[in-house]
Amino acid sequence: MLYASNKQTNLRLLYASRDYYNKSIRNYHPKVGELIDIWKFQPLYGKIDTNFNVAYPSEAYLGIIKGTDRLAINFVSDAFGAMRDYLAKGEAFGNIKRDDLFFYPFNVVKGWESVNDMYNAHISEFYSVLYEKFLIRPENNGSITSFDSFLTAFNLFLDIHVPTRPLTKSGFILKHDCPYSISGLTIEIDSKDYSDDSGKVKDYYDQKNFYAMYLKLAANFGFYVDKNCPWRLVANLTSPAWQKNPYLVEIMGKYFSNGYSLDKVFDTYYYKTYRIDVEILKTYVVQFYNSYVSQKPRLYKPRVCSTKTIVDHTTRRPVTLSEVSLQYDSVFWLKMYLSIRLKEMQIKISNSQLENIHSQISHDYHSRGYDAALDSLNAHVVNYLKIDMDKVINSKTSLQEGQSVVKSSVAVPVVGGGTSMPTATSTY
Repeated sequence: MLYASNKQTNLRLLYASRDYYNKSIRNYHPKVGELIDIWKFQPLYGKIDTNFNVAYPSEAYLGIIKGTDRLAINFVSDAFGAMRDYLAKGEAFGNIKRDDLFFYPFNVVKGWESVNDMYNAHISEFYSVLYEKFLIRPENNGSITSFDSFLTAFNLFLDIHVPTRPLTKSGFILKHDCPYSISGLTIEIDSKDYSDDSGKVKDYYDQKNFYAMYLKLAANFGFYVDKNCPWRLVANLTSPAWQKNPYLVEIMGKYFSNGYSLDKVFDTYYYKTYRIDVEILKTYVVQFYNSYVSQKPRLYKPRVCSTKTIVDHTTRRPVTLSEVSLQYDSVFWLKMYLSIRLKEMQIKISNSQLENIHSQISHDYHSRGYDAALDSLNAHVVNYLKIDMDKVINSKTSLQEGQSVVKSSVAVPVVGGGTSMPTATSTY
């Protein structure tokens, strides 16, 4: 059977081709512990922490990948550089031949990409859709005379569009087409078509050293190989290699002087988006309204008086963030944020459930403060995310795929593979 790609319009053929691809990989390498199936079994890898909080890395903890202008999380970039130096030393000592290794010398074509840049572009597009497809429609434009009436219209827009066009940064990151490169944990050594299964098999899985060298070497330096994009190396944060490979031990000692742990990585290197989402939401809603006012400063409404038509006009007034904060308190924005996150996740709950959460948010805010109320809200969102991801993962035949699936956290896959160095370069 020939492999198809996403260019194939016959869905039945495409599905059959993907099934054939998955079975082919198992037949090539029955033990596929060094492979990670992000698309199917780890869809939020690098996008959430161990507690299911949506997260993204601080740029302060990025490092340049040696010999390139690409970036990754600092210890990940150093590990990749150490792996490449390891091969270079093996070549210099005559232990390996460049022509024998299809992946050498590990040319980097993609590393970390900025989620902030992507999100800003997304928000610009979000407002364009809001304005062009909703606000300027006569029935909507005619109803907006103030920030208050704008909010009413805006909530109607959110009901329609947010399930497929997220507004919050958390929702944007969880979107399936937000790339894994935002995590700083992935490094790509090729620029092939992600949907071209035939190319993956021909250029990677069919190569004689794919398993004996490529997978093993990656595992020994703390990386998975992405099953669906075998040119993409993904840092395995739970790999024993970080504590056993002497090259990596030296690297980790530089960045984690008090010892390495998964929680330290996420607590130190990553922002939790829910902690900034609400303030960003408030800012953008005000900016959306003020942008609308600048484009449509007056509302004209004709009316008939006796025998003539009179045109009344209302001048829309921009607002400041401080004015809005005085009129709409933190509890209002917390409730609005919860509503948006549920829409983004396409989670439907009963009115009574929603009212119970609203009551808890209000109680926590007035008794324990804003941070406690936000944490309480996020706990509900995280719980719904866990339930949703359990459904996604359990609906797929993980055992048939030969994949290890972590039920407690989608962010952290079970470690696969050993830590012994490949024999071709183990003599120095």
